[in-house]
Amino acid sequence: VTGSRHEGVSLPSLDRDYRAISRHAVGAFLARGHRRLALLNPTPVLAGDLESEKGFNEGVQKTTACDVNVSIIRHNGTVGDICSKVDVLLKSSQPCTGFLVSRSQHVLTVMSYLMSRGLHFPKDVALISRDNDPFLASMTPSVARYSLNPSHFARAISNLVVSTVRSGVAGTKDTHMMPEFLSGQTLG
Repeated sequence: VTGSRHEGVSLPSLDRDYRAISRHAVGAFLARGHRRLALLNPTPVLAGDLESEKGFNEGVQKTTACDVNVSIIRHNGTVGDICSKVDVLLKSSQPCTGFLVSRSQHVLTVMSYLMSRGLHFPKDVALISRDNDPFLASMTPSVARYSLNPSHFARAISNLVVSTVRSGVAGTKDTHMMPEFLSGQTLG
């Protein structure tokens, strides 16, 4: 399986290490003083999204920072619903200042909405994209994100296929790859 697999699927899989990505993102936000954090995930929630949620919670549980508040927000993928969810986070008595956003197309919505509300990166809010897409390299301010080299991913897939063919057995091993973190102006 290219991608994360759900419980009960007995096939080898290869994907980004979404759990580690989310733990790292929490640490990056906390290191910059953010204590109100949110992970925005679309529905339906895929296996990698669930791993992101686990890692996000683990990142907070492992910190020694005090007074950290996190929210895991699920949206239906529409601009209106994403903006509505972000509004709730901003109107809280303790507004969210650190946003980890799944899916690069949703990053565009969250960034533009935050800027339309008069917020500035990274002075007022910070944002990290869990995923990468070529268009993110053309955005300003530059987007903090996780990028996996496509050649490395293709090589890992090839190795997994060759190993399975040679052994004649499709194992159940999950292989996770940690992408490179590209710091950007949205994080500071």
